[in-house]
Amino acid sequence: MKLPDRLTLIVKPKVSFKELVEFTRLLSVMLKSRVPLLLSLKTLSKQSGIKLARVLNSLIRNLELGKSFSECLSKYPDIFSLHYVKMIEVGENTGTLWKVLQKQSDYLEKIHQVRSKVFLALLYPSIIVLVSIAAIIFVITFIVPAFADIFAEFNAELPYVTKLLLQISQYIGYTVALLVILILLLIMLFKTKKALMNNIIGNLVSKLPFIGTILEKNNMAQFCYTLGNLLQSGVNISDALSITQASISNPEIKAKLSKVRKKVIKGKGLAYSLKVAGIFPEIIYQMTSVGEETAKTDEVLLHLAELYNDELESLVDTLTTLIEPVIITVLGIVIGSILILLYLPMFDLFTKIY
Repeated sequence: MKLPDRLTLIVKPKVSFKELVEFTRLLSVMLKSRVPLLLSLKTLSKQSGIKLARVLNSLIRNLELGKSFSECLSKYPDIFSLHYVKMIEVGENTGTLWKVLQKQSDYLEKIHQVRSKVFLALLYPSIIVLVSIAAIIFVITFIVPAFADIFAEFNAELPYVTKLLLQISQYIGYTVALLVILILLLIMLFKTKKALMNNIIGNLVSKLPFIGTILEKNNMAQFCYTLGNLLQSGVNISDALSITQASISNPEIKAKLSKVRKKVIKGKGLAYSLKVAGIFPEIIYQMTSVGEETAKTDEVLLHLAELYNDELESLVDTLTTLIEPVIITVLGIVIGSILILLYLPMFDLFTKIY
């Protein structure tokens, strides 16, 4: 009976974020309707996709062996995060599993919304930039050489910039090949040195105008959502900070949150510890301080998360509105300049001929 579990762990089935959210919400509804956990999982496994069904069957077998639900989930860290498992553990201990699952599904949807906005903000400009680069390479590779043959045939005198453009067109194939090799090397390096490359790429991207601000807002929204959700569910502040630290992808924030947790364990306030660490803007320290004074830190953090989510949405809309005309203008200037450099010598050549 253990063989399938081992095979499942080796294969590490990938379950989509959408499937996870749907599973969590449906399980919450079934438990709220007083359907036993085992029967709920068996029912959901029959209507789930192959990968999720395989995981659910494994959970069912482990539950039948007497293990807790949170313990079973912890065997699949690629699917059920530390935050997810800890929330389930709280629900088991307090007898409010269906409520915790409902709250967890809401949390997952919020995080998914934030990630989708950030993904859109990065994807749309990237596509436009790549299309623009492809257009420029096409012009230099296929159009410029045609003019080069004409200039060579009539032995035309060319400006220095036009000569430079023709030389670039001769070596563009080698340049593209080198770029492809460089990209492949970077991909291999990323796979072997993932943490290092994440740090380098993260630092570079965070310095880009607009994109850096969007990533900063994303980090703040995720921090507030995660910590606020955990505190509201009854997780103690030390564990909540540890889980929040694990859920954040930014290495600099991770390191500083570790220091914040150590200060909180020593008895310092959350607002004070965050301010000393210097992670986020002043408003988070002030609002967190108010939350501590009124014993409503969780509510304050969730309110801040909504605020940053709205700001993030506004930034993404602004970026997608501005980026297209800017890049199209730059593309027009570049291609226009190339055509001018090619046609000016042509005009001189026709003047001399006729």
